[in-house]
Amino acid sequence: MSAFSSSETIPSCKVSKKLIQDIEQYILSNVPEDAMKESIKEKRLYMKRARLSVEIVDSVGEEKFHSIDEYKAAKFLDTVKSIRIQYNGPYVNEDVEVIIRVNFSEKKS
Repeated sequence: MSAFSSSETIPSCKVSKKLIQDIEQYILSNVPEDAMKESIKEKRLYMKRARLSVEIVDSVGEEKFHSIDEYKAAKFLDTVKSIRIQYNGPYVNEDVEVIIRVNFSEKKS
């Protein structure tokens, strides 16, 4: 299995709900359509979105969503410790899986 990893430092003030929405949209727009067996376009997007998750960890606990749009607050609270976006799904065919993870954390992992 091939893997690629990159790490960049980004100030927490730059991590906004809009940035997470843009990353989600980028992932959903760039996963190959050939990976989807369904012929109806809406079902393809639904299937892609079902494979995407957004996890937010703060001082109270952990919340998991299928989209950042489900997060009701307009901005992230100061108590947010990490945000993780993940997509798991087939790539080109069912035998090859693609996993995309984007992590924003106060700790370097």
